[in-house]
Amino acid sequence: MYFLFSMWRSGPYRSIIYKDMKNLRVLIVDDENRIAQLISKLIHWEENGLVPAGICSDGQEAYEQISAGNADIVVTDIRMPVMNGLELIRRIHDTYQNSVHFIVISGYREFEYAHTALKYGVEDYLLKPVNEHELNTTLSRLSRAYSTEQEREKKAEKDEQVKKELLSQHAAAFLVQNSTIPALEDFNREYSLVLENTLFLAVYIRLDRHVSSEQDSMQDRLIVQNIIRIMTEKLAPAVRNQLHTADDAGSIYFVLNYTAGGSIEALLPDIFNELKEYVYAFSRYELTLACGSEKSFSEITASIRRAGEGIHERIVFGTGRIISTRDIEIKHDALLEEDILDTIRLKTANAVQSLSSAQLSRLIDSVFSGIKEKKLYNADAYYETADMFVRFVYDQMSVSSREERMLTDEIHSCYSVADLSLLLRTRLCTKLEELRKQKQSQAEKPIRSAKEYVEAHYAEKITLEDVAGILKLNPSYLSTLFKKETGSNFLEYVIEVRIEKAKQLLVSTNDTMAGIAEKVGYADTRYFSQCFEKVAGLKPSIYRKLYS
Repeated sequence: MYFLFSMWRSGPYRSIIYKDMKNLRVLIVDDENRIAQLISKLIHWEENGLVPAGICSDGQEAYEQISAGNADIVVTDIRMPVMNGLELIRRIHDTYQNSVHFIVISGYREFEYAHTALKYGVEDYLLKPVNEHELNTTLSRLSRAYSTEQEREKKAEKDEQVKKELLSQHAAAFLVQNSTIPALEDFNREYSLVLENTLFLAVYIRLDRHVSSEQDSMQDRLIVQNIIRIMTEKLAPAVRNQLHTADDAGSIYFVLNYTAGGSIEALLPDIFNELKEYVYAFSRYELTLACGSEKSFSEITASIRRAGEGIHERIVFGTGRIISTRDIEIKHDALLEEDILDTIRLKTANAVQSLSSAQLSRLIDSVFSGIKEKKLYNADAYYETADMFVRFVYDQMSVSSREERMLTDEIHSCYSVADLSLLLRTRLCTKLEELRKQKQSQAEKPIRSAKEYVEAHYAEKITLEDVAGILKLNPSYLSTLFKKETGSNFLEYVIEVRIEKAKQLLVSTNDTMAGIAEKVGYADTRYFSQCFEKVAGLKPSIYRKLYS
């Protein structure tokens, strides 16, 4: 009879089988070689995803093969010399629990065989002679169950890996974002980590996109992922644990945990060169790396802060390099002198008041060139001066706090003085030009209304006071504004409109001079003629003869 035992992999072979992802191995055990060979020929090996593990002539030989981890499924006879099939099953079950599947063969109908086998989880049994279809149906079911369990194992392992990765990233983000951290034991428990109470080092990598390049979020994320992969792989032999976190702005933090005597900083130059070779192949990015200093876990935030200061200083030291703690310790004056700031404030105010984007652009260029030439300042001199320009300009405009905040974020992402200067010139001068056009439009609106009124009422009595009253403006202000925008005063414009209308009537009608004068707003024909000659350069009667 056949007996199928459900002994799933919870024993010593489980990790080997699932890790290797190989086909199930079938061991055939029978003291009659002819029957064993027949069974082997009946099995649909490839169709069922099976491979032969060999043939044994007795239970003892099979036990040794199984103990060596060379079989997943055992097709065995019951009656054999040395060790029978039931004894083989019992010993394997007692030693390895459910690590191997058994299919038991017997030519006898005695119930005691089935009863004994039931203790080990029988699912089915078949009688000799072996039926090809029934044998392969059983093997196929085993193979499918194995594949399902294999996929379940893979998914569970993948889910567990994703969970660990997310917890690791959250742990790193917590350390980067918080100045106060818990004890190491509590931190490990919170994030399911095994950080050791040895040395810690923060490494900050910054991926900057060229200002002129278009944003490609998918490519940015891919590059960040590969930077993390390369760093993780290269550092793995030298560290006990490593955490990392990254954001959409191109900031990548690593927190490395290692034992004393580790040469982490000595490894970084070669790793950084490999990272640059990868990143610079895209021709649109800059890469910078900065290290903190070795600390205990309780002081790791100091190492993280130090690495952040290093990246911050890339505008001074340049990109494409490792900025060390020694670089950061170079002393600079933090800000510009107060008298220089006062000068910048005054000149910025003048540029804004005069709405001169050209004047503001020259000032920005001049200030940042002066800072760079002196080589006395740290990064704050550049960024805080840029922030100051934004405040000086935006305070005199109607700009939302969100727009100002977004520009400030862009400013602190600039990694070169040239880019910083260009960003300010582009954004602030554009805003100033918008303000100029807005004010010009506001100034032109009452002038347009005044002109439209004259066009519609030129045949009537028109005074500046009347039009100012309609527009709800002060007459003196309207007069000054009209002169500034048109180049002539209001009365001169009224006369010009009336004379233009008179010219049209002179050449297109046979009206008398008195009739034309009345139609364009003149009750006195002689005064009309005088005004016409003053504007057109000849008398109305002569104009009619020449142009009609």
